[in-house]
Amino acid sequence: MSRGHGSVQREVMAALARVAEIRPEGWVLLRDLAGGREASRSDVEKTRRAMRRLADERLIEMGYVYAPDDNSSRLLVARKFLGTWKPNLTDKEDEQLYTYLWIETEKANEQLQLLGSRYRVKVEYVGPAYQAQVISLGGTPLFEYPYDPRPGASLDKPMR
Repeated sequence: MSRGHGSVQREVMAALARVAEIRPEGWVLLRDLAGGREASRSDVEKTRRAMRRLADERLIEMGYVYAPDDNSSRLLVARKFLGTWKPNLTDKEDEQLYTYLWIETEKANEQLQLLGSRYRVKVEYVGPAYQAQVISLGGTPLFEYPYDPRPGASLDKPMR
């Protein structure tokens, strides 16, 4: 029988709850949750394990971001679970909107060509339209990272 959350899990939940009061959508680096720059490897690993268990219980969300100064280093981040994200458009509505805009764009381009213009209009997928803000435990913004907030797409290779 379980005795509840361990001390590291409670510390992680408390830290993320404090951060959520300041910036609810902010993500915190694993290294900060483990104790900052002076955290040992074992501190980082036990914090990562605690985070994984909390994420399995859907109490927190986890994901990876790339370091802003080094695109080869992935950093583990977490935040308090905010609930399921609801998009303004369903995927079907988004596709219908794209189709409509594509047709209208074709009409506009025909008119531009008839007028002898050198310009054309196009509709393109630009990727995630949201920015995940990675912050310190004190709520200070560290950097932003583009992400898609739909379930299963949050940040780079989200973890469950």
